[in-house]
Amino acid sequence: MDAQHTRIPDVGRSRRLKLVALVLVVVVIVGPLLVLLGPRYPWEEAVLAHGRTYLDVPLTTLFTAPPRAGETVNASVEVSYLPGFWSDNHSATPPAFIEYRWSSVSGTDLPVRFVMGPSFPMDQRSQFAGDGKGIWFSFYPAGGMPRVSESSVFSPLNISAVGPGNRSVAVTKWAMDYTVRKMAVLQGLIRTNFLEVDYSLTVVNRGFVVPLSDSNVTFPASADLVASGSPLSVAPGRPMVINGNAFSGDSRPPFTDYEPFYYNLTRIGLDAGSAGVLRVGLTSMNEWEAVCEHAQPPCWFQANYWLYLTTSTSPLWFQVYVDRRFGSLLIEYVPPPAV
Repeated sequence: MDAQHTRIPDVGRSRRLKLVALVLVVVVIVGPLLVLLGPRYPWEEAVLAHGRTYLDVPLTTLFTAPPRAGETVNASVEVSYLPGFWSDNHSATPPAFIEYRWSSVSGTDLPVRFVMGPSFPMDQRSQFAGDGKGIWFSFYPAGGMPRVSESSVFSPLNISAVGPGNRSVAVTKWAMDYTVRKMAVLQGLIRTNFLEVDYSLTVVNRGFVVPLSDSNVTFPASADLVASGSPLSVAPGRPMVINGNAFSGDSRPPFTDYEPFYYNLTRIGLDAGSAGVLRVGLTSMNEWEAVCEHAQPPCWFQANYWLYLTTSTSPLWFQVYVDRRFGSLLIEYVPPPAV
């Protein structure tokens, strides 16, 4: 009689199938959760270009009093920027500064992000500081804040223009070194791309004067000008000094806040390699800021603007206007008031 055969189950094969099924469950369910909950740091896909470009950046307009028929008019204009300093009680007076913002990028369908300095060494004496978000950066015409108990390595910056009818622009020249990268980042389960402009700025020329006609600035339109105060007069032989901050203050109490001034600079081109040429706007924001001891007068300004005017034989009446783009001043002669 034949022996009865008993089939022994393949336990090992069954366990392997269960293990494979468990792995599939983990991949399908847990994997996407790890992507969603995990870090979403951008990564570099390609370096598209390196480059250097030069920027002539206007600081302010310089307009002196116009000539006058039958009169000898002496006129000049000056703008000054002071460095920061520490007082004896270790309180800080910040330096004069102007803020700039990258804007209006064209030439690509990808988002563009600006980052100041990660690939370039930052000089402790640099005249630039980023906001950490890549949108704004500050420029210090007379240098940044020195260390405690140290004097500034920079001297004040004074720029002037002389002669009646002078129409000029105070300009600073920068060199911009940059690298354009194509970056990628996960947003949820979707991978997206953007361009990153990693840049640094260096001052080539702190400040110089060019005629308005040779600059990238136009004469202010009527919408750029606002009359400040009532008409004034200058008596013959008596020099008159017109302070820019006094005339550009807004309607709030003195020595507190002043209107900011905005100007859209000429767009610049940045080589982005295979991505083409980026056309980039740069907007300046300037503001006269009063510095006061213990928040009380007397106060002074770390940046200031003056118009000087004298006449020879007869009084001259004029109206002061503020150039809303820079906070600078312009005067026009007006008839004397009716008696």
